[in-house]
Amino acid sequence: MGDVLDPLRRDRVAEPAGESSAASARIPASGVTMAVVDPGDLGTAKFPAAELLEAFVALVPDPAVVVDGDGTIVSANEQTAAQFGYELGELVGQPVEILVPERFRHRHRGHRKEYAAAPRARAMGAGLRLSGRRRDGTEFPVDISLAPITGGDSPLVVAAIRDISDRVAATAASARLAAIVQSSQDAMVSMTVEGEITSWNPGAERLLGYPEDEICGRHVSALIPSDQSHVFEELLGAAANAERIGARDTQQVRKDGTRIDVAASMSAIREENGNLLGFSWFARDITERKLAEARLRQLLVEEHKRERQQAATAEIRLALLSGAPVDGALTLICEHACELLDGYGASVVISDSAGHPARLTVTATAGDGAPTAGHGLAEAFAARVVARGESVRTSEVDGDRSTGSVPALGVPIAGGAVSGALIVVRGSGAPPFSDEDVALAEALAGQAALALELSRAREDREALLLIQDRERIARDLHDLVIQRLFAAGLNLQGTMRLVDNKHAADRIASSVRELDQTILDIRTSIFALETPAGSESGPRWEILRVVADATGPLGFEPAVRFDGPVDVGMSVDVLPHALAVVREALSNAARHAHATQVVVEVSVRESITIIVSDNGIGLPQAHRSSGLSNMRHRAETLGGDFEVVSGSGGGTSVRWRVPLRD
Repeated sequence: MGDVLDPLRRDRVAEPAGESSAASARIPASGVTMAVVDPGDLGTAKFPAAELLEAFVALVPDPAVVVDGDGTIVSANEQTAAQFGYELGELVGQPVEILVPERFRHRHRGHRKEYAAAPRARAMGAGLRLSGRRRDGTEFPVDISLAPITGGDSPLVVAAIRDISDRVAATAASARLAAIVQSSQDAMVSMTVEGEITSWNPGAERLLGYPEDEICGRHVSALIPSDQSHVFEELLGAAANAERIGARDTQQVRKDGTRIDVAASMSAIREENGNLLGFSWFARDITERKLAEARLRQLLVEEHKRERQQAATAEIRLALLSGAPVDGALTLICEHACELLDGYGASVVISDSAGHPARLTVTATAGDGAPTAGHGLAEAFAARVVARGESVRTSEVDGDRSTGSVPALGVPIAGGAVSGALIVVRGSGAPPFSDEDVALAEALAGQAALALELSRAREDREALLLIQDRERIARDLHDLVIQRLFAAGLNLQGTMRLVDNKHAADRIASSVRELDQTILDIRTSIFALETPAGSESGPRWEILRVVADATGPLGFEPAVRFDGPVDVGMSVDVLPHALAVVREALSNAARHAHATQVVVEVSVRESITIIVSDNGIGLPQAHRSSGLSNMRHRAETLGGDFEVVSGSGGGTSVRWRVPLRD
C-alpha cells in the first residue's frame, strides 16, 4: 500500500476550510458528527466529565480512541477492541503506539509531539495511506480522522479509525484492470447499449488502426463487415441475456479498409442493481492461427493425395507382379492419372522405335476426354514431349470442337531412352497443372516405364526360353538324327558293293543321295533354329526376304536351304552382292525358265557358295547376258568365280562362289 503515514504527522494534517479559534470541531465518522467541546462551555467545569467522554466515544460507529498528551489511551470503544483484537477496556492505559506497526512506532512518537504542539482537526479520507496493527501482529489499511480537545489540564485527541481494506482492494483491482487493458496486445473496447464506442485501448489501435480520439463516439458498425454482422449480433444477444458462449471467429474492418481475422467475445457492463449500461468487446488477432490452419489443411490434402498415390502405386505394382498384360497395367495407370490429377482424359503413347519419335502409337487410354489414335493431341503433343525428353504443360492444346483449348500435361516415359509419353488433359476452364501435378504425373510415368521394362524383360525371358528350346532341338537333331542318317548312308554305301544287280545298286545310290540331301536340310534347319527368334536382320533373314519377294513372279514358293553358319560367316561387304545374285537368278528363272521348282542353296563352309537351280526349259539359245555378266563381275570383284550350267534334260543351275572374309 506504499508508505505507512502516521496520522499525527504535522505535514500530513488536512486543515479544514474556514477553521477559526472556536472551541469546537466537527469530525465526520461514518455519517456521525463528533463534537469536540471546549471545557469552558460546560460552566464551571474545567474539563469534560469522564462519563460524558466515555458516552461520546461509545456513540461513534467506527473504532475510536481518546489519547492524552503523553500518548496514553484514556478511552476506547467496543469497535476499537474488536477491530484490533483486544478485550474491552484492555487498551485503556496502553500507549497509542500499540496500534501502530512496530517499524513506525519510534517515528510515531516524534510526530505525536509535533502534533501536540499545534493540534488541528483532520477529516476522515484526507488521502493519506495509513496502517493499523492488530494484537496478532497482522496489519490492515486504515483511514483516520483526528480532533483535538483543548482547554483542560492535559490536551486530548480523539481518533476515529476506519478499516479501508475493501476500498484499497477495489482500488488495486481497478488499477490492475486498467494496467491490463492498457498493456494488452488485444483489442478491448467498451460501448453503450446503442453501440457508441466509449473506450478504446492501445491494443485496439494497433489491431484496427484507429486512434482513440478518432474512433470514440462513433458507432461500432464501422468496424463490422456486413457479411459478419450475424456473428456480432449473436455475441450481443448472448451478453445481454447473460448467456455464456465462447469466442467466435469473425472478421473486422481496419481503418484502411482491409479485413483482419479475429476471435471476438462480448460481455455486459451492468450497475449494481443489474441495469445494463453497455458492453465490453474483446477481439484477438488470429491471422497467424488462420494461416496455420490453412497450412494444416493443405498438409492434410497433400497427405491424403500421397496416400492415394501410394495406394495407386501399390495397385499398379500388384498388377505388374501378378503377370497381367502390359496394356492392362498401362490402362490402370491412365485411370489413376485421371483420378489423382483431376483429368478429363489420359493416354499412354509409345514410340515404336527408338530414334523415331514421330512413329507413335496410343497404347492405353482412360477417361471421356482421352485422345485416341489419329487425334492431333495424341500425335503432335506427344511427339513434342518425346522429342524434348522432359515434361511439357500447356493450356493451348486444342480439344474437341465443344471444349476448345484445354490444359494439357505431357510427361516422358523413359527407361534408358525416351520411349513414350503419359498425356493428361483437363476440361475446358479447368486450372492449369501445378508443379505438384507434374511431380505426381512423373511418378505415374515412372510406373509406366517400369511396366514397359517388365514387359520387355518378360519378352526377353520368353525369347531366351524359346532359344534354349530351339538349341535343345538343334542338339538333338545333330546328335541323334543326323548321326543315325549318316550311319544309315554309310551302311547303304557298304551294301552297294554286295549287290550285283545294277538296277538295285542304282536305287541304293539314289537313297544315299536322298539321305545326304536330308542331312543337308536338317543342318539348314539346325542353323535356322539357332537364329534368334523374331530376328529381322542378318544374312539369313535378308535372303529369305528376297526369296519371298520372288514368290509372286514365279507363281510358287522357292525352296531355300542353308548350310553352315550363314549369319556369322557372311560378312557385311559380301551380303549386298549375295542378295543381288539371288535376286537376279530368281528373276531370270521367273522370266525365262518356265520352271515349276526352284531351289536356292546357300552354303558357308570353306567359301560362300550360292546355287540357284530350276527344272525349267534350260538356258535359251539367244539371250541377253547383262544379268549374268553382273553376277560374274560381282564374283570376280570379291576374288571368286561364277558359272551357269544347263542340264541335258532341261533345267539351269547358277553357281556363285567367293572366298570367306575375316
